[in-house]
Amino acid sequence: MFRFFENINENEDLIKLSGDNASHIKTVLRLCNGDEIVVCDGKGNDYSAVITLDKNNVYAKLNEKTNNISEPDYHLTIFQALPKADKFELIIQKCVELGVYSIVPVITERVIVKADGKKLDRWQKISEAAAKQSQRGTIPIINEIVTLKNAFKIAANIENCAVAYEKNVEESIFMKEWINSCKGDDYAVFIGPEGGFSEKEISLFTENGITMISMGSRILRTETAPIVFAACLGYDKTLRNI
Repeated sequence: MFRFFENINENEDLIKLSGDNASHIKTVLRLCNGDEIVVCDGKGNDYSAVITLDKNNVYAKLNEKTNNISEPDYHLTIFQALPKADKFELIIQKCVELGVYSIVPVITERVIVKADGKKLDRWQKISEAAAKQSQRGTIPIINEIVTLKNAFKIAANIENCAVAYEKNVEESIFMKEWINSCKGDDYAVFIGPEGGFSEKEISLFTENGITMISMGSRILRTETAPIVFAACLGYDKTLRNI
């Protein structure tokens, strides 16, 4: 069944769908009066609904409310150094499917792309589309582009923070060991750019109390590492207990 995210007042049982959603229903999906959809409030609640259409608008009559069961009971924030081309879009799509809470694009020393704040709307739409496809109950937030210094300020409010570092594997804690040692349900991981973090930046991670972890003996691409981390954390926190 098709899913749409809308702001919902709990006292309402009939809502008007917003522009993009209404357009998609009418011109792309070509749904008709009486067709059923699911409306999500973005807070983890799903509503079964029946639509009615007139010449200009689409309305949804809200029926049964249920709690969305696809949302993980932990929060994972990915601090991703901006990669080249459209790799960041792939990272957003796959990490949203894997249950991440938010993604923060970061400018580091070896990032070679220009920071383009105009892409933020597109990135958020990719997040919303992936949330719909994977039946998420919330739309993960794609943060504005920040410097590494400002990323540290955001990370200071997250209980468990690590940086994936491809060098000095013997001096790093393996990812599984780090996950098992964490307390609470808030996690964050920093992923470097194509050229990796500089030695100076690694020193800053240590100064900010962020743990170096290893993801194994193979070096993963910048677009692969966050997907692997999100999948491994999701398995450890959810799937292995089923």
